[in-house]
Amino acid sequence: MAKKIALKSILTDKVSGSSELVVKINEYFLSNHQSIKKLESDIESIKKSLSTFEVVNSYVGKIEKYIKRKDLDGLESFLKDFPAKKDKAYRNIYANAEKFISGFNTVLTLSNSKTLLEVFKIWSAKNRRLKIIVCESRPKNEGVIFAKALAKKNIKVDLITDASMSNHIANADAVIIGADIILKNGNVVNKTGSKNAAIICKHFSKPFYVFTTMDKFTNKSTFKPEQENSGEILNKRYNNIDANNTYFEEIDKSLITNIFTDD
Repeated sequence: MAKKIALKSILTDKVSGSSELVVKINEYFLSNHQSIKKLESDIESIKKSLSTFEVVNSYVGKIEKYIKRKDLDGLESFLKDFPAKKDKAYRNIYANAEKFISGFNTVLTLSNSKTLLEVFKIWSAKNRRLKIIVCESRPKNEGVIFAKALAKKNIKVDLITDASMSNHIANADAVIIGADIILKNGNVVNKTGSKNAAIICKHFSKPFYVFTTMDKFTNKSTFKPEQENSGEILNKRYNNIDANNTYFEEIDKSLITNIFTDD
């Protein structure tokens, strides 16, 4: 029997991408949806901890409709059907991007993305020469986690330091990132380092693509990065040193070659 996932472990997860968090939330609800009162309490906890992720907000909004109707049978069907719908979304993203990327053999990315993992898996089945260059993605090293996940899918990986990004983009066919939010103005919010990659792509005249599902689009026009634990980059206080640690940043749409979605 599979071990039940704890909600607390999802709410404190700092290394999974937003789509992966939703997958985990869905798995949690599949095992914990017997009580409307419990569902309402869990939803409030999720909204409090993960509301910065638009895909989480979209998912929660759908769950709340079932709760409002007290429709536990309908909710169970939704939860069971969710993985298949996500798989279809990943296939649609690849289908929409295929003609633009089919000639590529080497692409660079960063951080840890469920969407990219699934799309790259589809792509590598069609192109066995495909190699993914992955930045380690400090300070949480999500890129290391992503590199291991790609390797388990028999996809060739080069794991690199964040600081060496420009050298590798110069020799790559493109940079492809996921997204946490697509703002109303067309700008994209993703892991810190994404803007650097986009600017470097401009310098080397390389495509900079975003792969995302439609549930990451928002009506918000602005994004304000939150300061995370400074101890992740400097574990001791020093006079005259302020350790600034943000996980996400905004990439201007002018730096993005194209956004491919499941629509």
